[in-house]
Amino acid sequence: MDLITLILCAAVTIYMAVYAAKYLLILCEIGKAYKEENYKKFSGEVSGKLEETSEVFQGKMIKICYPEYKFSAGGLVSFYQSPVRHKDIEIGQPAEIFSNDSKTLFWTENDVPLMRKQLLFKISTVSVLLAIMILVNAIL
Repeated sequence: MDLITLILCAAVTIYMAVYAAKYLLILCEIGKAYKEENYKKFSGEVSGKLEETSEVFQGKMIKICYPEYKFSAGGLVSFYQSPVRHKDIEIGQPAEIFSNDSKTLFWTENDVPLMRKQLLFKISTVSVLLAIMILVNAIL
């Protein structure tokens, strides 16, 4: 394996490890809050859409975006932006926002399965790309 391939593999592996750690820590905190029943539920609504794009999915055109939620917590109006992309979200759509008791982490019910799916997809994609890079380098 030459030096460039080694550096690229190391960079991609480090990036993926940091990305996975970020999402795994969030998912662990959410799981801990559910397990200990240590969370609060707030009613809110979608107040904005960030980075909205249109994509074809199963023969239909869908809109995908990072939704921003507005909710009232303890008399204060707060905002929460989802870390994962959602499909077909409309402004004004009602949503339930959850928070751990220390209010350091917020999520919606849809965020958790989407985070898991996105994490598994990225890990498998990067693993396949790394394997291809190593195989191509071994062949050449």
